[in-house]
Amino acid sequence: MRHDIPAQAIRHIQSNLKSKGLYSGAIDGIRTVRNGISQTDKAINLALAPRRTELTLKSNESSYQAWTEKRKAVGYFQLLLKDDGREVGAADGFWGPQTDTAYNLFIGQTAPDWRDNQDNRPPSGSGGSNPNNWPLENASSLTSFYGSPCQVPLVRVPVPWDLKLAWDKSTRVRNVSIHEKCASSLKRVFDEVADTYNAREISEYGLDLYGGSYNCRKKRGGSSMSTHSWGMAIDWDPQRNRLKWGANQAFLARPELEPFWDIWEKEGWQSLGREKNYDWMHVQAAIIT
Repeated sequence: MRHDIPAQAIRHIQSNLKSKGLYSGAIDGIRTVRNGISQTDKAINLALAPRRTELTLKSNESSYQAWTEKRKAVGYFQLLLKDDGREVGAADGFWGPQTDTAYNLFIGQTAPDWRDNQDNRPPSGSGGSNPNNWPLENASSLTSFYGSPCQVPLVRVPVPWDLKLAWDKSTRVRNVSIHEKCASSLKRVFDEVADTYNAREISEYGLDLYGGSYNCRKKRGGSSMSTHSWGMAIDWDPQRNRLKWGANQAFLARPELEPFWDIWEKEGWQSLGREKNYDWMHVQAAIIT
């Protein structure tokens, strides 16, 4: 998601490595060097070796050692965040939305649980259409309809266009895992999106950048379980539609994307961006309250 690892993250890595006796260089936030060997990268490799089982590999990978030096650095920083008790997701070496949120909390830029106290904003989206009778977005309604969070029946819905992971564009996504109760509706949405936008538009508007669906975790910026934990929410293009961005910044708030949201809302899915004017990446099969 980020092109470069923040200097403050590198300084934290360097301090940690120095405390372990693996690094003797400056705490300067600079990982790479020109025309030479990076002491920081060398120390990260030494530190990762005994923790290799804690790293998450892609399905086509047999070892983290084939990762780029940058990816190893991100992976080690993710492990350090986990050591600090922060929710960062998989230590896979990719700087995705969860890592970004954990980093912002680490540097004190984001107040914990800001969503718990977020003021409701006038809805601008679906206007109450709910043909599939999706439940209200509260834990009891979601559990009654979908089952217990993190223990839901998932099915894979094929995507009829070229889709890839937003933070690892080399990874093609052919199916989206979703709760079985949402599968038929999601297929109708995908088919209509494919009929509405051509391949160039899908790429230009970031509809080919998948930010994830099922994920057993708490809300980023909140204390309750995320709707992703029930397997009925999807994120799109998280880099250009960040969590706290409103319509003045989020790419998916552009007029060209109105038909995209209309397709979802015809099926009763709701956009947090359209309803609350934040988290424009997110759409869910639940009624926002």
